[in-house]
Amino acid sequence: MDCKFVTRSNINKNGVCLACGEKLAIIDLDPKETEDFATFVEKLAIKRERNSNFEKFQRWLEKHGPFEAVMDAANVGLFSHKHISLSKVNAVADAIRQSFTSRKWPLTVLHNRHLTGERMKKPGNHKLIEKWKQSNSIYATPNGSNDDWYWLYASIRCKCLIITNDEMRDHTFQILEKDFFPKWKERHQNLRKAICISVSQRKDC
Repeated sequence: MDCKFVTRSNINKNGVCLACGEKLAIIDLDPKETEDFATFVEKLAIKRERNSNFEKFQRWLEKHGPFEAVMDAANVGLFSHKHISLSKVNAVADAIRQSFTSRKWPLTVLHNRHLTGERMKKPGNHKLIEKWKQSNSIYATPNGSNDDWYWLYASIRCKCLIITNDEMRDHTFQILEKDFFPKWKERHQNLRKAICISVSQRKDC
């Protein structure tokens, strides 16, 4: 009779268990599941958004994507702040960009209301917005829209990371497929707190 033992171990950067030498399997949707999930989210978004608004975003994403990461910028920029901090959004976006060999900016999804008003006319904020526009890395969701649909769809369609602290538990996410969504979230969500560690020496997170 073979004896088996349980022991604590660490995983190296390549995903290999240092105790048994086996590489951990990646838990993710297969290509068909990913396509089905993207189509499912697309139908829900079009049903709940003004069709022309979401379809315009789809065309924009087709033209300027794919992206290696998508950022829920309101969630990131409002963390511990009364008003959205574009400098924090920029710091996190830059940290993400530096981690990619392509050095491509992540897609920043932000509701239009956060990009208007007197605060956004300040030179620093205006400069950041123009930089993102020039690099085609920001999408301002229109008034009356739910930006959750936009960053969620983009991250599924691009098969990339989503940067957010949103636990995705509200009514928007409760209607998603129970089999697809938890598996996708487990694989693709990167909490902003982890990113914040890498930029803390440059920006106050």
